[in-house]
Amino acid sequence: MKKVWPNYSKLVRRKHLKTTYSRLEEIDNTLSPKNKKIVEDFVNHLKIKTRSPLALQNKKSKLLQIYDVLELPLDKITLKDFSGLLIILNNSSMSKAHRNNIKEMLVRFLRWQYPDWSKCFKNFEDLEREDGRNHKKINAEAMLTNEEIEKIINLSSLKYKAMFSLMYESAGRPEEILKLRWEDINFAEKTVKLYSAKTDKSRTNNIKNAIHFLQKWKEQQQIENEKFQTTDLIFPSQERRKETHGE
Repeated sequence: MKKVWPNYSKLVRRKHLKTTYSRLEEIDNTLSPKNKKIVEDFVNHLKIKTRSPLALQNKKSKLLQIYDVLELPLDKITLKDFSGLLIILNNSSMSKAHRNNIKEMLVRFLRWQYPDWSKCFKNFEDLEREDGRNHKKINAEAMLTNEEIEKIINLSSLKYKAMFSLMYESAGRPEEILKLRWEDINFAEKTVKLYSAKTDKSRTNNIKNAIHFLQKWKEQQQIENEKFQTTDLIFPSQERRKETHGE
């Protein structure tokens, strides 16, 4: 077992080929046939609830990190190995949130790989998740007030009135809002269906005032785009709009 958790984001250079590669890429390429099959089977298992290729790759990378630190076959992990891995992980320089994500993947894998996981790993009694929130960065003083948000909306164009009001009322992350399509908005029930790239799950939130701006923005899009479809992005990039409108 390694003594410290390596920095897997650091690129390594192949001098003879004059190219760079990631540590994880190298680990993946050097897996034994047996470990490779375990990894592939687990990834296929994750596909049941993970539809995003990027999210799937991120989960696989965490398993490869666990394997690399353990330095032993994935079907030979003991309680002692599990405890040792947690010590190294807890003393790593990673953020608390990142450590929590790896712990979550570790538990998920062990539950899948070991039918008697509860007995083998003492029901994960030694595992503790940390509070990964940045309390200094996210606080009441750093948040926009209702009055400030209303000013932003009132001074914006129709597109951004719809975008900001939707983001505010739905509590959606910017990346979630930008990925929305018209079919995700239920105008009758005044709801929006958001998809999280982080958890790969969807949630339906209520919206109210945003409906007015969204309806106006939709009408404008239908006029400007003869090929308008409900599967279109609500807020396409400028390049995408030029493509769609034939500009």
